[in-house]
Amino acid sequence: MNLRKWRQHDRGASAPDPQTSPTITDALSREPPDDGPGQGFASGLRWSAGNVVVGRALSMVSTIVLARILAPEVFGIFAVTLVVLTGLISVNDFGTTNAIVRWPGSPDRAARTATTLAWTGSTLACGLAVIAAPVIASWSHAPSARLPMQILALGVLVDGIAAVPGAMLTRNFQQKRRTTADFASLIASVGLSIGLALAGAGIWALVLGRLIGNVMGTIAVVVVAPSRPRPGWNRDDARTLLHFGLPLVGASALVFVMANLDTIVIARGLGAGAALGFYALAFNLSSWPLNVLSGMLRRVSLPLFASHQHNDEQLTSSVLGTVQLVGAVAALPAMLLGALALITGGVLGNLYDRLGLPGLAWHFPPERRGQPVLAVRDWIHFSLEGVIDWPIFNLADSWLVVGAGLLVLLSLRAPSSGPVEPST
Repeated sequence: MNLRKWRQHDRGASAPDPQTSPTITDALSREPPDDGPGQGFASGLRWSAGNVVVGRALSMVSTIVLARILAPEVFGIFAVTLVVLTGLISVNDFGTTNAIVRWPGSPDRAARTATTLAWTGSTLACGLAVIAAPVIASWSHAPSARLPMQILALGVLVDGIAAVPGAMLTRNFQQKRRTTADFASLIASVGLSIGLALAGAGIWALVLGRLIGNVMGTIAVVVVAPSRPRPGWNRDDARTLLHFGLPLVGASALVFVMANLDTIVIARGLGAGAALGFYALAFNLSSWPLNVLSGMLRRVSLPLFASHQHNDEQLTSSVLGTVQLVGAVAALPAMLLGALALITGGVLGNLYDRLGLPGLAWHFPPERRGQPVLAVRDWIHFSLEGVIDWPIFNLADSWLVVGAGLLVLLSLRAPSSGPVEPST
């Protein structure tokens, strides 16, 4: 959303009556209070980083434990169910919670309208999931996913209750309180899921663990939130909230499709079975670093930008500073992980070649007849008849060379000449 264009669009509007509710122009013309957003951002970033790193680590460990207990087919069914839940949660509040985070001035009155919109959207989304569950389950060749999908849809209702109180926490950089709520949710979810899995509950270990975790997290958010707005309605507030929020709903829907299209295609082509289960486990574990970085910044960047929305110079500085922070934090780990991934792939590829092709034996030459074929199977041979016959590239060896080269480049990275002086 381009706030500058939005303000220019309404620049010529007449001043509103102070006795009436604010229009879009009025809401966007009010300056935010000077409450030290820089200090709030620094504190919020520290707590958000700790929350995300520790939370993701515990979640990854619990996933590994559950993978040892449950069958891969269970994770395939749960992956389809989780895609539906994630898609609905990304749009169920009509984007109004982000509008509350960046609302100039006091958001107390607008929060009541946002609560009504979030509860209404969540109710509609839950009902849609319950109705569409049989069709989605049949389409993904997973009839057994219907009831888990319908039960987990209740999580959309739960999310709607916590939407606005959670936005108030984000708006005020109160990530310390948010950490408490998130850990209450995580502990309840992980503990119940592992307990039910050990008891032989199968798919219900994941479904009920996720649902009860959402309930506990919602209760905790409502308890620690600085305010708990009751439902209300104001037409001008609703118009302002939706004017900002609906474009974000479209963006969220696009991000959801891009992030989950692979799961959708696999579910349709191979069904929600073991193949999808293995893929979901591998993808969730491999995307851990990216999720840590994005989760760490997501809850603090928007309120920081919103606090400078009326000062273009400060807003530009905040955006550039955040981009530099992301680059500084992500560049080296990304290169290191990429190098290690290439080396690991090369090692596994060569190991796969050495194991031989099961059941395939040599027939010629005679002295090797009956021996297993130990051959390279991951290679590229580029040739044009009569023009060029390029040497064969073994992919596994290529990955090893490139990964080792990246490690060499990282090891040659010059250290800083001295301590960096903090800017004033």
